[in-house]
Amino acid sequence: MRSVLAVGLIVALSAALSQGQMTLVDNGFDDYDLGTVHQQGDDGYGTARWAVQQNSSTLADTTYVTVQALAEDPANLAVELKNLGRTGLVDTIYACMSLGTLSIYQEGTIYLRFKADGPNDTIMGTNDLWAHWDYGTLDTGDASSRYFQQTANNYDAMGVLIRLSAGEEFRSCDGTSGDRFVDMGQATGAWQELWIQVDQANDRMRYYLCEDGQSPALVPNPADGGAWWAMWNGVRNNDAVANLKFFVGGQPIEMGEKNVVLESVAIDPNEMTVDHYAGWAPIPAGLRADFDGDGDVDLDDFVILK
Repeated sequence: MRSVLAVGLIVALSAALSQGQMTLVDNGFDDYDLGTVHQQGDDGYGTARWAVQQNSSTLADTTYVTVQALAEDPANLAVELKNLGRTGLVDTIYACMSLGTLSIYQEGTIYLRFKADGPNDTIMGTNDLWAHWDYGTLDTGDASSRYFQQTANNYDAMGVLIRLSAGEEFRSCDGTSGDRFVDMGQATGAWQELWIQVDQANDRMRYYLCEDGQSPALVPNPADGGAWWAMWNGVRNNDAVANLKFFVGGQPIEMGEKNVVLESVAIDPNEMTVDHYAGWAPIPAGLRADFDGDGDVDLDDFVILK
């Protein structure tokens, strides 16, 4: 990753927040090959970090969840999640990212640096299932085994459910009561930083969000104005964060194609923190306004901003 350009967060943290040690997942994808992310990475157990599945039937993907070089920094690779309208051929893509040795069993933090080029329906969830799908019951002989991803669309086994978007309100589940919405000013085409603090024992999480390099802001739960959001955990058996599960696509056709880019994922498996991983540096300030993602800031970006 890039050399350190910042001395840390410019934020006064609550004494209740521990200063943990964030671990960057798989070198921030920089050691991946360009193209499909399917079967790339190493989760620490000798198992591929990623598995991608289309329409609950086709394992593997070469089109919609791919490794790309950033326009503003070609040496820096990222995972692009392509959100499509319904076409009748591909409905939803399910990408499972195994945390492996970085799994969270009690308290911990998930950090994402991402940008979205508009409102979309890309959703990230967490679960405690095995990293890859028990495809056709070949591994266990039991399609309902909770030790594998079972079917691709397994929302009942989720803990965190959050939309990765921009140009619209922040959205996350609040238990089985459904989604809640907060205006956090998430700008289209801007790099965002998101911390998800997980309290697994109490089935709850809290969020901190900011534009790249700025001060993390608590995302309040609009239900009560408090800090905590309830996990989905519909079947009440989620006792760890072992995977990040991305649901991509299936949005209304009139929304058109939208993209979410994951530049970094980092985990602290033991502490709640709004710290960065070692070696973190913000995206260069002059490129944060690159709203069309073409690697420069020009009149086209101004038109999008206007």
